[in-house]
Amino acid sequence: GTLILIHEFFGLTTSICDKADALAKDLGCRVICPDTFRGDSSTFIPKCIWLALTTPQDRVNQDLDDVVQWALSPTTSTSSSNSSL
Repeated sequence: GTLILIHEFFGLTTSICDKADALAKDLGCRVICPDTFRGDSSTFIPKCIWLALTTPQDRVNQDLDDVVQWALSPTTSTSSSNSSL
């Protein structure tokens, strides 16, 4: 199976990737962490709020749809590795 792990408003951080690795190990499944902020992350709360409010929802939705399609594709359905996208 595949689990999609959505990052919090800090963005995709090492902490989220570590959680994905732990979940994959504990659950025995592939865990995908889409980077909806596309490389941007912060621990500065005002910037995090700005990222959450200014990231286009349509783009986030499309990114998540793309992740689901990738996870369901026959070429990836047998892979058990974790991915940060």
